[in-house]
Amino acid sequence: MYHVRWLQVALFSILLTTFFSSFKAEAEPIYMWQSPYKELILQTAKAPTEVLQKLLKQTPTQEQSYLQHGQYHSVLSIVYYSLTYPKEALQHARTALTFIDSSTQPWLFHMTMLNEARALDLSGKPKEGLAGSNAALVWAELNKDINLRVSALYVRGLIAISLVDYQSALSDLQLAYELAPQTELHSQGDVAGVLALVYEYRREDALAIPFFQEAVRFHEQNQNYLELSIALYGLGRAHKNIGNIEIGRAQLQQSQDLAEQVGDEQGVAYALKELAGILLSEKRFIEAKSKLQQASSIFQKSQNVYMLLDTNLSLLRLAIAEKNIELGKQYLAAAQANVDPEQMPLQKISLEEMNAKLLALEGKHRQAFELLDSTVSLKQRILSQQSTQQLHSLRAKYEIEIKDRENKLLEQKNASQQISINDVETKNLQLLMLFGATLIICGLLVVMVYRTIQNRTKLEELANVDGLTGLANRRNALELLQKQIDLAHRHKFQLSVAIIDIDLFKKINDTFGHASGDEVLTQFGKLCQDTFRQTDVMGRIGGEEFVIVFPHTSLNDAEQTLKLLSHNVKKLPISFDLNGLTLSISIGLTEYVSGMTLENLMLQCDSALYQAKGSGRDQIVLFDNQNPSSMQLAL
Repeated sequence: MYHVRWLQVALFSILLTTFFSSFKAEAEPIYMWQSPYKELILQTAKAPTEVLQKLLKQTPTQEQSYLQHGQYHSVLSIVYYSLTYPKEALQHARTALTFIDSSTQPWLFHMTMLNEARALDLSGKPKEGLAGSNAALVWAELNKDINLRVSALYVRGLIAISLVDYQSALSDLQLAYELAPQTELHSQGDVAGVLALVYEYRREDALAIPFFQEAVRFHEQNQNYLELSIALYGLGRAHKNIGNIEIGRAQLQQSQDLAEQVGDEQGVAYALKELAGILLSEKRFIEAKSKLQQASSIFQKSQNVYMLLDTNLSLLRLAIAEKNIELGKQYLAAAQANVDPEQMPLQKISLEEMNAKLLALEGKHRQAFELLDSTVSLKQRILSQQSTQQLHSLRAKYEIEIKDRENKLLEQKNASQQISINDVETKNLQLLMLFGATLIICGLLVVMVYRTIQNRTKLEELANVDGLTGLANRRNALELLQKQIDLAHRHKFQLSVAIIDIDLFKKINDTFGHASGDEVLTQFGKLCQDTFRQTDVMGRIGGEEFVIVFPHTSLNDAEQTLKLLSHNVKKLPISFDLNGLTLSISIGLTEYVSGMTLENLMLQCDSALYQAKGSGRDQIVLFDNQNPSSMQLAL
């Protein structure tokens, strides 16, 4: 009896073990999505809402394997990401990871980590996704998995864009673009749309347009209506940015219509937001406000923090334009709620600047000034860090190239020595060959040194000179100004500083095109070089903003020279073949007082320039050190 009972218990235990092991046991490793998930991913580009409904109706049962559960939630994350729902995309990516063992299903694990990284990026936390995308790329390269490698480059490029590291983004996405024809998961059309974003965010919209057009053609041919809507959105925005307003408007409207067709609410909101921007530029405030509020409502549903911030900033600008202080405060608070200061430092500074404008509208000018003062040094430090990072990246690339050349040179030298050792029959010939090899090596070294000097000179020029005007760039100009401040403090000589702004420059771009705007900047740079002394510091510190530093010069002498510049600027249009072009400049001028910092000196110039522009432009305003609230106007 005892043995029978023991046998029953043993059989029952075996049955339980078999049941649970069949549930938990992992299948053979996979290296591509299984059916039906592969087909659903392809269909997502055409009809994402239909795919979402199918998936929600086909939730895996408890009896199905962990592999099925992992793929299901991972693909669901992809669909939610496509529809721009970051919270849901992140939730399902992390749910999928609970079902996936990285040791038994490495491909699926890393692919899902990439889904999590994309969702984190969309949630406003791009740095948190870097580790996962880097790990996926390393695994893909070690295992020669080109599909996963392109996906990892694609995702890491997206994250780099969010982190304003455009050099890294360009490097990753260009490599993904080259490898894409060899993969099943990504085409060159897919990558082209994201590659265009890098140029767009670098404000090189003319370079972005061909990549957006390639993405549009690809998705149009394959009837990928969701991706087509996204590509048209980017193309329309790029056309808008270079002044092709009507073309941009038509493409953005087409993007909105396609997004509505496929049920992509977020795509509709993106298009509405950009169309509102066009209406704002046309001062059609009521229509713009309506579209922005519609977009904000949609972004609120998905908690899309980047676009909530962007939309509320646009609404805030609209409120300031209408001088509606209370409504402006509401939009400011809504925008601040979506800013992570650590992840979005420049956006945080933009909000502080908008807050200063609201304070100025309320008549709280001192508070507005103090707030702007506190943001200037922070903004300069952040921009300087970004410039330094880009320069380090270029230098690193240059050093790698030099190292490669040295290695090749060493290989050539070793080969020559080996030939000399083996050829013992003719000593004279051996010596001759060694001598010849030595000459070659010396020649190569001379060439390498010459090219090194040339490259270093080019790098220094790129780092210090503005390519369009030939003047010092922002970083170099500010460094030179700091040196002049130090010299003026040490040797007690007079130092005058001016900030110049080309009046209504945006109107010139909008009316005559960006090419004409660039030509105006080029000619203005030449005029500055002809007008000022070689000892004066001349630099471009913004789009149409310049700084001029006059060592050993009084305010009166600096003012006379600047009046001559202002007079000659008005003559510049004679050299352009542009009917109706008029040019003038506004100037803020101040004098260094012992003990002043660079930041205070720039703020005084900015204040005087602000007064010049607010008083009708085409004039010079001197900052009064004795009484900053009342500035002397020099016509």
